[in-house]
Amino acid sequence: MKKVFCITLFTFLFTSLSVSKNQYQPFQIGQILSGKINYAKEHELTLPPGEWVVGIVNNTTSDESPTSRGPRTNIYAIGLFQINNKKVLKKYIEFRFTDPVTTYWIRPGDCDRENVYVYENNWGGNTFNCWMVNHYRLSLSHKLNSFEEKLKIFILSENLKVPDIVIYSQHIYASPRNGNILHTLRYYINPEAEGVDPPINSNWDTSEYQKIKISSHPKKKQFMDNFVRTAANYHNEFQENLNMYKDEKIKLEKYKTFNK
Repeated sequence: MKKVFCITLFTFLFTSLSVSKNQYQPFQIGQILSGKINYAKEHELTLPPGEWVVGIVNNTTSDESPTSRGPRTNIYAIGLFQINNKKVLKKYIEFRFTDPVTTYWIRPGDCDRENVYVYENNWGGNTFNCWMVNHYRLSLSHKLNSFEEKLKIFILSENLKVPDIVIYSQHIYASPRNGNILHTLRYYINPEAEGVDPPINSNWDTSEYQKIKISSHPKKKQFMDNFVRTAANYHNEFQENLNMYKDEKIKLEKYKTFNK
């Protein structure tokens, strides 16, 4: 059974709750999730290890994020968090899924990015499957979308300690042959919560996590390379969970021993 807790400024109250497989968007603030979760009725997702607190539920339409052709479409965004007993944000997940569309999804710009640490993609026609690992500046000082507004409120209301730089993997998939739902997951990890020194440079452009700079920082490079291997394994699970066709999958075998 999943447990539910009500987030307040100072404490969590736990009760019992099950996530129904029959609901399209079954997530509620306060749920604690782990292992495999169900969403969009028949779809399944394996979460990274540990228990994850649902801290954000944000429903918008494709008017805010115009990535589909045709009528506006519902987009469901869920924020999942792991926080230690010192109020340090260890990890969080931004998970988005949509209603099906009768037309097709436009390939997101992130699928075309190459200025990242590693990336792989596979697309053709109106199908795309994209994976990457990179660093991210967690400042929330830019113009925020509705999910980021709620993320900022969550961090402030829970008085969380957050790093300047986080590492993340991104996983994106949509296919007319597989329900025409856009699935997007970003998995963020706080290096400092894993024992890595704080960043020397907190700006994205000048960060030592930049691909061309990280070799001068062996401990951070080792951490990044370990995360690449973990993220590649996770994308394999992501592909299996979504029952991707063989010709839609990305082959990630080479990342099993990445920079070992």
